[in-house]
Amino acid sequence: MRKISVFLTILLVQMALTAQKTVSRPNNDKVICNCGTASNYAPDPKNMNFYPTKYVRVNVHFIDAKDTTLNFSEETGREYARMLIEGCNERLEHNLKMNIPANNDLPALPINFRYVISPCNSDDPEDDGIYFHQDDYLCYYNKTHSSRDYSLFSDKQFETYKKCGDEVLNIFLLEHHPDSIASPTYKTSADGVGKPHWVKIANSYHHYINNANQNLAETVGSIARLMNHEIGHSLGLAHTWSMEDGCPDTPKNRNCWYIDPADPGCDEWGEVSNNVMDYNAFQQAYTPCQLAKINYNFYREGAPQGKNLLNTWCSYKSDKKVIIEAGNEVDWCDIKYLEGDIIIEKDAFLTLHCKLSLPKGAQIYILPGGKLFLDNGSEITNICGDEWTGVTLFHTKKQKAVFEKTANSDLTHFANETKEIFLEKRALRKMLKELIH
Repeated sequence: MRKISVFLTILLVQMALTAQKTVSRPNNDKVICNCGTASNYAPDPKNMNFYPTKYVRVNVHFIDAKDTTLNFSEETGREYARMLIEGCNERLEHNLKMNIPANNDLPALPINFRYVISPCNSDDPEDDGIYFHQDDYLCYYNKTHSSRDYSLFSDKQFETYKKCGDEVLNIFLLEHHPDSIASPTYKTSADGVGKPHWVKIANSYHHYINNANQNLAETVGSIARLMNHEIGHSLGLAHTWSMEDGCPDTPKNRNCWYIDPADPGCDEWGEVSNNVMDYNAFQQAYTPCQLAKINYNFYREGAPQGKNLLNTWCSYKSDKKVIIEAGNEVDWCDIKYLEGDIIIEKDAFLTLHCKLSLPKGAQIYILPGGKLFLDNGSEITNICGDEWTGVTLFHTKKQKAVFEKTANSDLTHFANETKEIFLEKRALRKMLKELIH
């Protein structure tokens, strides 16, 4: 018993000495971060494990006339809805470099969000997140009609048929009125609107039945780019061609649909935008600023975009470890909800400036020579009503791990106090092999 008491005394002294160490940055620079600056939320292509993919929950509504002649049947509609969301996600997997301005060096960053069709009642086997309604009044869209309820901008469809309230982005697929389509002066086109809680798209079924092959894949190819544009509005983006959208990397432009040799303002590729928020035949480029704004809205307190996310950050995933690699100096100037452990390797330095949430069971491991610093206002917590495990520091005789925090930073909702483990090199190597792999 006396040996154990002596060991604990020595361990507590060692912990106190470690806690008193002053963490010095390798370059002696002080990084100033503002967690409310949207530009801090742009994904880093070299460290995408710092930016777990976010899944925007959506459901899909088909509004048909009561005689069921205006929109897809339930069988075909379900197939189309799934194909459409899949087609949208496929485009998100391949972000394009911006065409404009000509010869720009703007990177095409990976897009770290996707859409997932989400039922409101997961216990109901018949609820698949795809819904069908018959309504002779709300099934139509007419771009020239004076009635507010016929306008794409009307909230009426959402107010009447919404599912899951404001926790899922409701997508409504409408059609142009048959009388409008019959008019030679009415231009039937794919149109849409995106608001924070809902999206409307018109013309899917008309496009399908007027296709010689009635091919759903061809219809998806036409509508998916418009869908991403409108969901872009729902996620907080604005048109870019004629207004200040808050992003310096989205230049104003002529809004050329495609290259046109007969139009002096659209006759070169460097004049034709491919940005998702312009009107063009491509709509597949998201700039770093646009991705930063979307990611910021996912975390911004009170923003509707965060409410639509599938919760992936409360359950621990062993394959979602975030590793701060040896020799790297990393500052996290954004809020993060991670899904696994954090490992800070030898001579790596991680500084937190904002809130970090870890799932139940996750730990932070600091290896010998690694350093973790919590700057002013930062916090490590669990936002799911559970507890993350805590911080573990590994030491050898020659190197120690360091953890330091400022007086107004905090660790909350954790299960264990910070603990330290002293290991011989051989035991450390074995432990690291198990930990990292």
